[in-house]
Amino acid sequence: MVSSLADYIRQELGYHNSLDVVRKNLLEKGFLEEDVDKAIYAVTKNVNYERNALQKRYNRIFGVKEVFDRIGYGFASQQIVNILFSLTGASLFVIGLVNGIKAVLSSLLSSFLKEYAKLADLSKGFISKSGLLFGLSFLFIALATTIGSVPLFITAFLLGTIGVVSHGDLYHKFFSEMLHKEKRGAFLRKISYSGIIITCASLLMAGFIMDLFPVTGAFTITLFGSAFPLFGYLLAFEVAAVMFILSGYVMSFLSDIPNRKTYPFGKFLQEHYATMRNQLVVFRKNKVVRLMLTATIITGVVQTLGTAFYGIYIYQNFSHIGFGGFMNVIVIFLIAILVAFLGPSITRLISKHVGEAPMLVFGTLLIALLNFIIAFSPSLLTIGAGIALATIGSAIIGVAQGLLALKLLSTEERTQYFSSLSLALFIPFLILIPAGALLLHFMGFQIFYAVLGIALTIVVAPLYFVIVLVSEKSNLV
Repeated sequence: MVSSLADYIRQELGYHNSLDVVRKNLLEKGFLEEDVDKAIYAVTKNVNYERNALQKRYNRIFGVKEVFDRIGYGFASQQIVNILFSLTGASLFVIGLVNGIKAVLSSLLSSFLKEYAKLADLSKGFISKSGLLFGLSFLFIALATTIGSVPLFITAFLLGTIGVVSHGDLYHKFFSEMLHKEKRGAFLRKISYSGIIITCASLLMAGFIMDLFPVTGAFTITLFGSAFPLFGYLLAFEVAAVMFILSGYVMSFLSDIPNRKTYPFGKFLQEHYATMRNQLVVFRKNKVVRLMLTATIITGVVQTLGTAFYGIYIYQNFSHIGFGGFMNVIVIFLIAILVAFLGPSITRLISKHVGEAPMLVFGTLLIALLNFIIAFSPSLLTIGAGIALATIGSAIIGVAQGLLALKLLSTEERTQYFSSLSLALFIPFLILIPAGALLLHFMGFQIFYAVLGIALTIVVAPLYFVIVLVSEKSNLV
């Protein structure tokens, strides 16, 4: 009796009927209450057991994937990639231009994927292949550096950008839907902390390997009677590639999102493009939004250009002191990674005592300080301190801009502003970033970083006060 009842209950639950409804129906059909309750207990016990076993399995798989990802990011940091870019023989102008294209491509692609993900669930296969593309790009970056091929490096660099943006944005959505926060184990709940430890350890190991087997090819291995130079960056990037490839492979052990939503891709492209064009109207009709956009453009250009060359500058000017070549760069940016944890706490502390405009000015000046340090007082110690302060400044600006938008713009205007921001930045970035890269190419690092610092200090910082004043004046009227 209980067995047949259990089969019936499973069938009804498969039709998405609630247990209360199923129980009521069975009692109305004349089944004994005791038999019904026993059957319900047996079914729910098995269901809970299977659900718990599945959650434990997902925790293990996602945990392994997170470890692979964090190791991969540590062995192939962006600063090291740009240093290798310079070692291919690429000019500073080309490096700046390609990093600008990367910034624009990342912003547009991320915006596109986030909007599409609201309408459709992309399969785990697509996410896995994106991670695979990202991993393979490091093999070709290492190969391009070895043979000195700038075109191959640029191609691998941009394909890797597509891979990491696609993988990152979609994976986090997939992860959240497949394993809710309350179902995650201790390791995944603390991944923001343990992940940093893994990445930092991987960074240090990568720096050690790259300096142990330098780019001069001092170490060689003999194969089939021929000597081949052994490069540390080649070993490090092979590790990164293998980690991301394994990370993608691990996803094959996961189930796909049940009842995946679908939406015609061509239809979405047309709708998304039309929507973004219509939302650009917010920049024409609102003076405050135009001022905010101007400040965002200048800050974004300065940060994109500055970040692209920090590692190259340190590597070229301080290779023979401190920890040595690559390790100097890695140690300094390790400090930045660790300091990034303080950014939210400092921002919350400041926001309790001052308004949005002072916060934005303070954050902007912290970023400007790093540029002035490189221009006028460069040393490993001062640059390290400057990068730490600039990291905090970036966190302050990010939070304060959100607070300012919340205060000054209506809900509809905020939606329009943030949704169309990537498209609004497209043309200014394509003009200003190459111009900044040309300035560096012809004038050198000192003038380049001095101009970046002045742009933030003289233009952006006062602009935030103007934004608040214009807004308050409009409200009074």
